[in-house]
Amino acid sequence: MYNKFSEIFQARHEYAQSYPGGRVMGCMCTLAPEELIYAAGFLPVRLMGGHQPQTIADPYIPAIFCSYCRDLLAQGLQGRYHYLKGLVHTNSCEKLRSAFESWQRHVAGVQTYFLWMPQVLDHGATEIFLSEVRYFKEQLERDWQVNINTEDLMRAIEAYNENRRLMKRVYELAREVPSRISGEELMSMVLASQVMDKKEHNQLVREFIKELEGREQGEQGVRVMIVGQTSGDLQLVQLLDSLGGNVVVDETCFGIRYFFEEIDDYKEDPLEAIANRYIKRLPCPIKDGDIPRKRVPFILDLARKYQVQFALLVYPTFCDPHSYDNPAIREALLKEGIKVLELAEDFPLPIGQLRTRIEATLESLEFA
Repeated sequence: MYNKFSEIFQARHEYAQSYPGGRVMGCMCTLAPEELIYAAGFLPVRLMGGHQPQTIADPYIPAIFCSYCRDLLAQGLQGRYHYLKGLVHTNSCEKLRSAFESWQRHVAGVQTYFLWMPQVLDHGATEIFLSEVRYFKEQLERDWQVNINTEDLMRAIEAYNENRRLMKRVYELAREVPSRISGEELMSMVLASQVMDKKEHNQLVREFIKELEGREQGEQGVRVMIVGQTSGDLQLVQLLDSLGGNVVVDETCFGIRYFFEEIDDYKEDPLEAIANRYIKRLPCPIKDGDIPRKRVPFILDLARKYQVQFALLVYPTFCDPHSYDNPAIREALLKEGIKVLELAEDFPLPIGQLRTRIEATLESLEFA
């Protein structure tokens, strides 16, 4: 089976522009309540890194802001997302918020929406975010002359929940030793889910699961885990595949953090259930304010379950939140006997340099 997910992901702009009715809503962060956007008749599309050298964003946000924020703004200024009718953001990283605010000011023709979410996700956070979700619903109904009823919301939730269950099933199959799934297949499946209609993606994943269940296991490669924040691209995973590394799991917002939790108890008040899910989902470094922090134990649990041998800590250049978390994650993984390599992503990716570093680490595992 050729990689249909990768094909759609690579042609994501063309896919979005062919969406019936042309209503496409961009999302800068996985904390945007996509179910509500979908129920309003929009295709929610996650903005992805373009991996192109650029200086067009320099007059708008400082050069010391992370490469991912600058890349997203550059794509907006260059018109690569010209087909968006709207753009949604929730407050997470302040630098990403600056990119969003620059987009508001300098990219014409896009209706923008900002949902405030507490940085400290304590017992009162759901109530606060719920008020933002309710207001967002009112804005969508007013701006686009739509009526988002309870049945629309429940259908959207059911489509998204099915999508999460299906992708978790694929991740369960990736736990096998050796895995029958390549890293590119695994990650392109999740990336495609963030730019496709969920019902169409569900059908593709169902077919993929059937194909995987009948596939023979291949040769054992080095079992790799990606941790942190990628920019939403397949170049790094393709490089790992070519060098004998097999990505079997990840802990990124473009991967498992995007789909891990379903929406529960939604029949009484779907909006409250949506707000509750986004507050209680796996936290990124910005939202992981609990003591003890949640990320490190979760990463360790994944590494053990998936028998990870090599972990890549990936983060955008100049990303302060991930730089803060990485020392604790690195120490915990090393204690488990897992090789660790930190990679700060810049654009374009220095593939030659990355190849040398990754190849050296993989060879050290082969001869250990």
